[in-house]
Amino acid sequence: MPSDYDHLARWYDRLGNLVFAGSIRKAQAFGLDNMTSDSRVLIVGGGTGYVLDAIARLNLSGLNIDYVESSQGMLQLAEMRSISNQDVRFINESWPSTKANDCYDVIITQFFLDSFDGNEFHLMFSSLDVRLKEGGLWIVADFQLSKDLRVLWQLPMLRLMYLFFKITVGIQASRLEDIAEHFASTYKELICNSNYYGTFIFSSTYRKMKK
Repeated sequence: MPSDYDHLARWYDRLGNLVFAGSIRKAQAFGLDNMTSDSRVLIVGGGTGYVLDAIARLNLSGLNIDYVESSQGMLQLAEMRSISNQDVRFINESWPSTKANDCYDVIITQFFLDSFDGNEFHLMFSSLDVRLKEGGLWIVADFQLSKDLRVLWQLPMLRLMYLFFKITVGIQASRLEDIAEHFASTYKELICNSNYYGTFIFSSTYRKMKK
């Protein structure tokens, strides 16, 4: 059963800012300046569209953006964002069943992959990977668990978050995959990386190398 964020859409950003004190916004903006003009861009699970505002501030020209979001409520809010002169196609479908079948210079997934675990996570990752051109960039921001004993609060907080979203929107995942490690072992070339909210949130940009 797919997750349903519609009734949470108008509160989603406020909730994130309240809990994480701006860290999510900083993570979403980090790494975007590695994009170049005239790029074909895929954004999956972009939510209310803050990333579009962040991209607009870069003043890049000729971007062609497919914005895929399964929640109609989230997508309606994203359509109200400042998109400058960029060509943005809003697609109200779930990935990977969407009709967005092109290959892209840039893929952006921010706080999206944490909604999947096990085989579903690997399916999502693989279905996106095949749409990224060789030499293309994957900009990812998400949660991670540190092995540092000084941040033992991360695990109970993560469990509380999964419980909340299971009750409110019906996500199926119950554990966090090691997203950062999966990227590091698959993509190899790390362009930039930054951590936020201690080390609970990371934002990284990877370049897809030839296999």
